[in-house]
Amino acid sequence: MRERPAAAAASRNNRQTPALNKGGGWIIQPPPFFIGTRMPGEISLRAVTAENWHAVAALRVAPSQEDLVASNRYSLEESRTNPDAVPLAIYLGLEPVGFLMYETLADEGHPHVYSIYRLMIDAAHQGRGHGRMALKALLATLRADRALERITICYVPENASAARFYASLGFRDVGLDEDGEMVAEHHSP
Repeated sequence: MRERPAAAAASRNNRQTPALNKGGGWIIQPPPFFIGTRMPGEISLRAVTAENWHAVAALRVAPSQEDLVASNRYSLEESRTNPDAVPLAIYLGLEPVGFLMYETLADEGHPHVYSIYRLMIDAAHQGRGHGRMALKALLATLRADRALERITICYVPENASAARFYASLGFRDVGLDEDGEMVAEHHSP
């Protein structure tokens, strides 16, 4: 697989900054470089760029989890064809340890509805709270949208640990989507 040219990465970064959409509302998206700090031991969210693409694509969940989430390589390729997708690397200090991706539903006329549909932490870094911190950082960013309508996340219904994890962060199941995944809606504490 070939890496995206730097110009394409720069264009992608420009799309990820907060912008006024055609309907006059703000689309809140993470800044191009990071959310959080760059301190050692701190979790931050950063844009996926030409410089970190391969490192993010190489992250893997545990073998027992492979049927529960799409690979990062697949997700990154998917983000190239979906202009509303925002792929983000989860960093621990200077090291990528996970990946998440969300989209707005602007194409469906809902620019203030956000759907989180990928979240993974590399097997070597699981069980340390990195996913929780990353999701909290993203939720805080999305809640900054003053016209926010809804934040949803989806997961494979058989993934009981994901159901408990998302519920602990304020998500409540609302039903299955057309792909048979559970959709949960965020309710602020």
